[in-house]
Amino acid sequence: MNNKKANWLFLCMILCMFVVSFCLEILIYGMGINMSIAATNFVNEMSMFIPAVIFILCTGDRFSDLIPLKKVKITTLLLVPVYLFLVMPLCYFANSITMLFVENTVAAASDQILAMSFPLMVGSIGIFAPIIEESCYRGVLFHSYKRSGRTIAAIVLSSLLFGIMHLNLNQAAYAFLLGVMFAILVEATGSIITSMLAHMLLNTSQVLLMYWEYNSESEIAEVAEGISQAELKQTLIMAIGPLGCIAIIGALIAVCLAYAMAKNEGRGEYFRSIIYKKPRIDENGKKETIVTVPLIIAVTACVLYIIVLMI
Repeated sequence: MNNKKANWLFLCMILCMFVVSFCLEILIYGMGINMSIAATNFVNEMSMFIPAVIFILCTGDRFSDLIPLKKVKITTLLLVPVYLFLVMPLCYFANSITMLFVENTVAAASDQILAMSFPLMVGSIGIFAPIIEESCYRGVLFHSYKRSGRTIAAIVLSSLLFGIMHLNLNQAAYAFLLGVMFAILVEATGSIITSMLAHMLLNTSQVLLMYWEYNSESEIAEVAEGISQAELKQTLIMAIGPLGCIAIIGALIAVCLAYAMAKNEGRGEYFRSIIYKKPRIDENGKKETIVTVPLIIAVTACVLYIIVLMI
């Protein structure tokens, strides 16, 4: 799948997401049909995955080329949680900045999540969602864009699309940064198994923390409920600077760790060469264009939707 087809795929994915979301709104609020957050999550995730599968079948690509589930060494897998730990400050940093303007989207959905059983939410949010999202974004889209020879651009673009796919500013910000770091992990190891594992650990830890706070009736939860919006913003502003420094340091160490994993997988030289790769030249002697009209339409639709939600 080339860049143009990948852009058409993303447009189809976004259109499917909009249509599915609209239909769910009608079913839930218009017809009064009760659907759990696990059910809506399954439908939303499949609205992305099904178009991706159809495009792969139509283009004749091999699934293993676009969704490389290659085996990696146990020692590499053991380093993935450490990598995620180093990356997490980036997530908190972006989350803190966006919370100055919008609410925390995951926290806002906590009542719906906590109404379901813990194993079901771990399966839905902690396992199923990461598998689908990594297959689509670090798999199909990233590897399609990478065929242009512009690996850095492919990392940034696939991560940007991963961010705005969430259709809200809060998740879009930290999902973009996580997307970049997960794509780097895939490049280092040559397999999306590692990014899937990191994504699963991240989501599962968030679900676990949510249930722990709810069931333990901890002092932290009580204090959080008593904080006003003004106090919360003041706390966030004070924390952004130090958190930003920690996030940058953590990300740099994470990249070094990714290089160590690349060497462990026999990809050290390849990983070092990423920043020096030159883009492919088309028949007219120009660099291959990654951004095309379908992509612009899809991105514009997502951004407008996010702006409308903020207003």
